[in-house]
Amino acid sequence: MKLLTHNMMTSHCKGVVNGFPLKLSSSEVDVKEIEFNPDFINRMLARLEWTVLVQTANQLGVGEGLPEMLPESQQFEDEEILKKIHHVLLEIEILEGELECPETGRKFPNLQRNPRYATQRRRMIWYCIAVFAKFLSFLR
Repeated sequence: MKLLTHNMMTSHCKGVVNGFPLKLSSSEVDVKEIEFNPDFINRMLARLEWTVLVQTANQLGVGEGLPEMLPESQQFEDEEILKKIHHVLLEIEILEGELECPETGRKFPNLQRNPRYATQRRRMIWYCIAVFAKFLSFLR
């Protein structure tokens, strides 16, 4: 799971009013290089809960160099800062750990290595490919 995904997740436990942000504890983290796209990062900044991202990155030990606050324009011009944000959002991947609902304390295992989730993920990918293929055939 990437920190971009974590930043948008919320708990849907029964009776939970505000299930955001989920507390993240990780036991295995990996870094995978992804091509840098500054436009994508700047577009995503408006959709993120910045303080949660900084807090989670610091908790994982990868938040060094992240600004504490977003500028009012919600965009950064400095390419070094954008690269750091890119690294934290897209290149850091949580392989094992758990998420915890902030209200109920219910814990959810990280689904990255859960075999049932992997099967569901494969099915979803094949479904998306099938839908996309139908769309392409419709355009012809």
